[in-house]
Amino acid sequence: MILLCGIPTEAPLAMVASALDDMDAPYLVFNQRRFADAHLEFSIQGELIIGRLCVQGREFPLDAFAGVYNRMIDDQALPEVRNLPPDHPDRLRCHRLHDALLQWIEITPARVINRMAAMASNGSKPYQMQLIRQHGFATPETLITNDPELARQFYRQH
Repeated sequence: MILLCGIPTEAPLAMVASALDDMDAPYLVFNQRRFADAHLEFSIQGELIIGRLCVQGREFPLDAFAGVYNRMIDDQALPEVRNLPPDHPDRLRCHRLHDALLQWIEITPARVINRMAAMASNGSKPYQMQLIRQHGFATPETLITNDPELARQFYRQH
């Protein structure tokens, strides 16, 4: 079974679900907006990860998932919690669930698309550019500054 994580109406997640439907492949959607109806628990016992995910009123052992497609957004941006105070129980529960799920996604032996560790460089374009250059690709001249005059000069030259 494949676990799809995110918001089901988001185009990429919906397209994957549709493709899985076309293939008659079993999958489960963790709709992160329905966090109040979900529960996750896991533990590490030796080299095994033992646990279960409860969604849609059903319980699934974590080892039932051969693959995971992670398209979750930052849980703090979800409409259900974004306007709640930081210490509100619903906001805390949402964050704990998402944090646990992301931790499990990082360590599961299942095949995972979009592990957080693999996407870490996405937060730094200068770092990405260095990696790209190291692999022989040409990159455009770039300026990183907080000086408006330097930025204007760079813009005029390019």
